[in-house]
Amino acid sequence: KNFPDGVLIELGPTFRKLADASSAEGTDIVADFSDELEALHRKAAARDAVSRKDNLDLWEAKNAELNKASDALKERAGEFNLTADELKPILEGFTRTGRYDFKTFRETLAKRYPLGKESFEPLKKTLRDLKRNLGSAWKDVDVGPILHWRPVVEKLFGSLDDAGKRSLIDDLTDVIHEILPDIRLSGYQKYRDKIKKAVIKHIFDKFDSAWEQLDLYLKFREVVKEQDSASIGEYFAEFRRRIFKSTGKPPSIQGELSGSFEIEGASRKLEFDSPDAPVKMADGAMNVKSKADPPRRPPSGLYLVEDKAGESFDLKQAEIYSTLAKDGKLKTSDGPYQGVIYFCEDPRHAQSVANRLAAHEYDEGIFVATFGSDGKLKFVAAASTTKKK
Repeated sequence: KNFPDGVLIELGPTFRKLADASSAEGTDIVADFSDELEALHRKAAARDAVSRKDNLDLWEAKNAELNKASDALKERAGEFNLTADELKPILEGFTRTGRYDFKTFRETLAKRYPLGKESFEPLKKTLRDLKRNLGSAWKDVDVGPILHWRPVVEKLFGSLDDAGKRSLIDDLTDVIHEILPDIRLSGYQKYRDKIKKAVIKHIFDKFDSAWEQLDLYLKFREVVKEQDSASIGEYFAEFRRRIFKSTGKPPSIQGELSGSFEIEGASRKLEFDSPDAPVKMADGAMNVKSKADPPRRPPSGLYLVEDKAGESFDLKQAEIYSTLAKDGKLKTSDGPYQGVIYFCEDPRHAQSVANRLAAHEYDEGIFVATFGSDGKLKFVAAASTTKKK
């Protein structure tokens, strides 16, 4: 195999573990795993053949292909008798995705989004005023990360009334003044987070009906995806948390989880003796109010949450959750939980997750929820043809 220098040596113990799984099956597992790694390395080589500074669009397209393949392999870790943590350093060796350089990112975006060519006047005015006020302290390279999110800000701006528009630009101006000049990664993340929270808040302020809320979220999702596909998970998690924010009358989008609420400030770190496990912290915790309809719906009680945007799913993670739930050991420092709810963004993916959980008998204590055709949340049962293994 045409593997990267230095990585092959690290694979020895992994290949021995796969081969020891079973003498006959192990050989096949090793062959399949090495084929997957070689395909991944070819994608990495194709990306690295493109100059990020000279052709950022093509580089990002190639990198997106690589990340998608890498994520797909992570989800299959259990098929190779590996944990996600065991697989992670190997994937980093093959893809070099762990070498994120914000300085280079900032420089390349500055070339893509020069202030002089910006067409969205509210952001342009904010930056020009700041440039004038900062004088010699101003850095042109800071503009790129700010304008990179212009399409999302512009869509949100266009959906607001006059008062909302003024409030949005005032809030963003405050953040921009705080993080410039010489924007750092922490400042960039703060700016992104401000936009994300403003988008999700607007969705629930603008509409009351579940379908309209979900539809508007999905429209924003597509704009976000064009700018940074890695942020989709953050937006979905924020959307799900807002659905269960414990204030006022429960929104209709809660559907079969009506009356349930997010436990704000809850500890999400699991307490169990398995330092190498691919799950250490849940995405959230909820107090579920439910009219029990087992096995599809969970009975009322406390549940941990996993947000599944796109097609994310880790079978090994599900196995750990299921085992802990069965043994009554699913807990954090706050106390025990009855189970886990997987919130899936895509109904088709939700059905696939439910089927896989049932096929591996990991469905005890794990429930799958998604959005129905009316936009309301509902629980998903495994297809009746799903066979237990």
